[in-house]
Amino acid sequence: MVDPSALFFAIGMGTVLLVFSGLAFRIGASFEKEEAWVQRDGKKVRLLVSEIKVGDTVIIYPGHVIPINGEVIHGEASVDQKSLTGESLPASKNEGEKVYAGTMVLDGVLKVEAQRIGGETSVARIVKVVTQGAQKS
Repeated sequence: MVDPSALFFAIGMGTVLLVFSGLAFRIGASFEKEEAWVQRDGKKVRLLVSEIKVGDTVIIYPGHVIPINGEVIHGEASVDQKSLTGESLPASKNEGEKVYAGTMVLDGVLKVEAQRIGGETSVARIVKVVTQGAQKS
């Protein structure tokens, strides 16, 4: 006989892996081809997300997914963080606060200093853990 609590846990973990795997695929696939506005040498330029460097100032507009982890250096915005935290309400972000790759600006405009890019972002690390866990099972 199977312990019902163990079965419930296994189904729950399978669901979590499935959801995060889908999220990982969507985010990873979208970031490869996505572009972002970056301020370099006093000019606003559009670059592939893969071309963003640590220290760059990334400008994020409403409706755009934040492609890097960083600190807000100018602006304020509501950010939908549910893809990472599960929070149902948007978080207000202002100068000096951290923002994370995979979250979305709902309103307002942010200038963010890139601190973690590519595989070093929070979402990339989550994807790595989930993928490794899925491969072991």
